[in-house]
Amino acid sequence: MPTIYLDACCLNRPFDDQSQPCVHLEAEAVLIILARLKTREFMKRFEEQFGSTNCRMLLGCDLGTTEGQQTFQTNHLIEHCFEYAEDATRIALSILENQA
Repeated sequence: MPTIYLDACCLNRPFDDQSQPCVHLEAEAVLIILARLKTREFMKRFEEQFGSTNCRMLLGCDLGTTEGQQTFQTNHLIEHCFEYAEDATRIALSILENQA
């Protein structure tokens, strides 16, 4: 993965006058980079906590198959989904709180 250096000028670009096309494009690029960093942090923390970010691995069944759907319903795996969603929300809030 390449290293990207974002200086103070770059980080302030989203707060600059967006009427200039170059400034607007640079601001969009900075925001995309920052969003991807947050996504990467979220995925890393979720995987550290649960061992995977893949539903098939988390639930132990393939929801794309009839057999997997039956396993999901029979074993009430929706409860696991609720737990993952709750913890995912906690992780996301933690990341957002730490950026302030």
